[in-house]
Amino acid sequence: MDILKIAIASGMQVTLDGRIGTQEYRSVYGSLQALRRFAEAVLITAPIVAERPELTEAEGRTGSSNSRGCEAQR
Repeated sequence: MDILKIAIASGMQVTLDGRIGTQEYRSVYGSLQALRRFAEAVLITAPIVAERPELTEAEGRTGSSNSRGCEAQR
């Protein structure tokens, strides 16, 4: 699950603020309506990912800076 993809799909803007080594620093901006869509998408996706742990394991192997919790597109 990739929370950045969920945020973008929910209508939020994700910006890269900086990169130090392999660590990326990002900010997410959006309306309250977009935040609600994001929250709903996470609630829908979390049980799916919990049943299929290989979804988060694969992200960790690809070097995703976002593998700690996180993707769904409605």
